[in-house]
Amino acid sequence: MAKAEDEITLTSEQEAIVSAFLKKYPEASRFTAVKFCFGRKFELNRIFPLYEEYRKVVKERNLENLSASSVLHELRTQKMYIPGTRDRKGSALFVVKASEHVIGQFPPESTIRLAYYLGECVTASLKTQRNGVTLIIDLTGTEWANFDANFMSEIIGFFQNHIPAAVKNILIWRAPWWIRTAIKIVSPFLKEKMRKRIKL
Repeated sequence: MAKAEDEITLTSEQEAIVSAFLKKYPEASRFTAVKFCFGRKFELNRIFPLYEEYRKVVKERNLENLSASSVLHELRTQKMYIPGTRDRKGSALFVVKASEHVIGQFPPESTIRLAYYLGECVTASLKTQRNGVTLIIDLTGTEWANFDANFMSEIIGFFQNHIPAAVKNILIWRAPWWIRTAIKIVSPFLKEKMRKRIKL
């Protein structure tokens, strides 16, 4: 769980950025402001577009007030999960297990709801806000025939455009021989900075 809002200690410069955020978006809580500021390193020119896009997608996809019960059926597949551990630099781990994703089992909108719910959970931690997230794409047991490039690009894209936490690394675990071809398919949907963080 995150610290209470009044326990979050910021520098005077960071406080000024949080105040600017709250002035522009008075409906937001201080916790939300701090979360988005950490997510884009307290750079206003990056914070505001992220929050605008976040508000837009939440409204368009009816993501307000999602609970675990809302995504329970797909959550149980463990195609995406938060193990509760961190890498050596303190980034929270977020695992995408490709072999548990069955093409067509759930509509794409349902999977986005799951990604959003888990994104909200992982960014509720102040430590995660400070240290970011490491995505682990686990390809254990995945064959080319059941690899869903659209699913992968959608999830990674959702993180880079809508989740208020810096993605520090994308680690592809147990990559099969054909993974470089798959990366070429997914890469056009990723920002250059994100592409550089992919590691096999």
